[in-house]
Amino acid sequence: MESLNDTFNTEVFQKRTERLINEGASSSQLRVRRLEERVARIAAKKCSVEEVSSLYKELEDFLVAEKDDQVRRSPFRSASALIRCFAQPASLSLSAALLRAILMNHLAHSEASKSSKTAEANLKAKIDELELNNKNLESELRRFVHHHSSPKIFLTPPSFPTDK
Repeated sequence: MESLNDTFNTEVFQKRTERLINEGASSSQLRVRRLEERVARIAAKKCSVEEVSSLYKELEDFLVAEKDDQVRRSPFRSASALIRCFAQPASLSLSAALLRAILMNHLAHSEASKSSKTAEANLKAKIDELELNNKNLESELRRFVHHHSSPKIFLTPPSFPTDK
């Protein structure tokens, strides 16, 4: 179920895309807009790691391809002109950083969760071991107390006549 905010964002992106189409935007500009829309949808809802990873890879591939394309088409030779030529859409660069952060956060959370489960299992095993040891010690103590508290019959040794 989409929230009102998600519906609003989708409508805004659709209107911007329509405006770009009507203005005769290039296919690259339209692809940038579609990628931005997909990033906004993924960032706004809960989705699988595979979805985020797939979009991140697609975004990275697009940015690398655009950069390579700009290098091939670049008539500039000065450093400042090349820097301006290589400037990627800031929104896509930020989107790639956002998706990378989401993936890294997921990885860190997964590793922390795995580590805590391992620690929990180790501690439970230690508790079980200590409880068994405690049970054995209590049993040994009961035997010891029972053995030493039972009434003893002391016989006096017979007396032998002494020769004097």
